[in-house]
Amino acid sequence: MEYRGKEVKRLLPELDDREQWEVKIYADLRRWKDCLSQTRPETKEDELIQEGLNTKLNEYKQKSLGWMSKQALDARFNEIPPQKPNRRKKTLILESTFLVLKESRENFTGVVRCIRKEYKSKGLDFEYLGPKLPYDFL
Repeated sequence: MEYRGKEVKRLLPELDDREQWEVKIYADLRRWKDCLSQTRPETKEDELIQEGLNTKLNEYKQKSLGWMSKQALDARFNEIPPQKPNRRKKTLILESTFLVLKESRENFTGVVRCIRKEYKSKGLDFEYLGPKLPYDFL
């Protein structure tokens, strides 16, 4: 929904105590493929990528998004389908934006830091950026 003029001015005071945080999840797909091939050596590489990435990464994303969403008033997600490993070290798999009360900033960033630490060994990396004006929620 897009607002103009008077509507934006009316909404700004409602967003005064809120801020926007962006979180991106990256996957090291080569590392992920190597982890999967150790647990299932009989599976072909293409099958590992499709099957493994689609199931396990979705599980990790759902769990982490659930934790972050509990700290936020609203959230928006732009899911990017996993791709085959390439020469780049990391591949963006999800972009998300969260509307967070200013007083909950430390809780939100603390959760993101904990998630980052937990999933780093699994080949996932979480970047967060903020606070920003909540322009995505106007």
